[in-house]
Amino acid sequence: MNSILEENRDYHAYRYGDHLTPGSELKIEHSVVCENVDISTLITMGTDSLEAMRQGSIDGEQKAYEIVVAAAKQWEQQAAATQTINRAMEYLRTPEIEHTGNQWKDTDNWRADQKISNRVYQMTCSIWEDTKYDRETKQSVPIAWYVTWEVRIHSPKQGYGEKIAGQNQKRYTDKNAAIKYLDGRKKAYSHLFTEISPPIPKEYEHHFMVHGTLLPGYTVEGLEQAKTEHAAAEVSEGGIFTPENQEKPSVLGKLSVAKTQEKRQHSRYGNEKEGGYTIMKVLMVEPGKSPYAAEIESGLKSLQAAVGGDIQAVYPYEDPVALICNEEGKLMGLPLNRALFDDDGHIYDIVSGNFLIVGLGEEDFTDLSPDLMEKYGEQFKYPEKFARIAGEIIAVKQPATNEHREKPRMHHSGPDL
Repeated sequence: MNSILEENRDYHAYRYGDHLTPGSELKIEHSVVCENVDISTLITMGTDSLEAMRQGSIDGEQKAYEIVVAAAKQWEQQAAATQTINRAMEYLRTPEIEHTGNQWKDTDNWRADQKISNRVYQMTCSIWEDTKYDRETKQSVPIAWYVTWEVRIHSPKQGYGEKIAGQNQKRYTDKNAAIKYLDGRKKAYSHLFTEISPPIPKEYEHHFMVHGTLLPGYTVEGLEQAKTEHAAAEVSEGGIFTPENQEKPSVLGKLSVAKTQEKRQHSRYGNEKEGGYTIMKVLMVEPGKSPYAAEIESGLKSLQAAVGGDIQAVYPYEDPVALICNEEGKLMGLPLNRALFDDDGHIYDIVSGNFLIVGLGEEDFTDLSPDLMEKYGEQFKYPEKFARIAGEIIAVKQPATNEHREKPRMHHSGPDL
């Protein structure tokens, strides 16, 4: 096994072929060896002190290990998304099968003089003449004719194309008899070549499916044409919510009801000081973009303008912050923005439309502190799109937009409602 050595002053770190195969495999294996390290200071401390230091170091290792495990779990979700996207791309890149349009045509293939095909079936045939050299006439004289024909599934997938029927080198001593036999075979299977894309028998449908989805333009006997748009909708932005679950209250709403009701007893909106509303420093998070710091008036109208409608304030984090979003974002069909995760790393809701992260004061919304601005800016740094994989919705992180924006001041002139 090849390894990479990194030499540090007090230790050597070995890395055994760390690598990432997108959508498939992640491998990280490291080891550390200390050689000729100076322990003179440590040995003067006594075993009790060293044991305490050792335990503290082990605890630090454990925390680092847990971070790596959590990151690996996040990679698993991303890898599943990558693999699913790869499968969808493989489906879309499957080429259309070439065919003769149900017409017999001559070929340059020595194994098959003629062929006929459509999008589902192909038939090939040939008559090979066997000759013998006549020494008296000094000519090659036909002595037999060998008929070969076969009918196969004409699949666009490489390596597929099951044989349905055929005959290999059936011998005739009469050429006309050979031709008559072959004409009979052509007639017997002519019913397969009346449509460009005839229905596929159920037992052969897998020849025309890519990752469980029937290729476009095909039908299966006894079944309606597959709706490939359904699969596409599940990996498109906004396609994971059905009208049925749109009408239900969001999990985010359920989780925050009690806390929201409690906090709404205080008037967090329209906190008017002398000379007008206060200006808050907040984090603005828009769909498809990296978050950015903004300044906004604390009044209700300004908050509504920022999220594009009636607001909902929820409190999904332990930090003194609120997430302010559009209360009817999903029902309005606003673009999906960012996912909210539970303690096990599973998505329990997705915020639609713009949202703000604001600080919490004793009774009012207030500035988001620099530390929390940085923390949540990093948490929501990458825009997300969403896919359903094996019945579970996952977030697929997109590249950061790296937009260096001015901090806009959002305000609303006039009285608050």
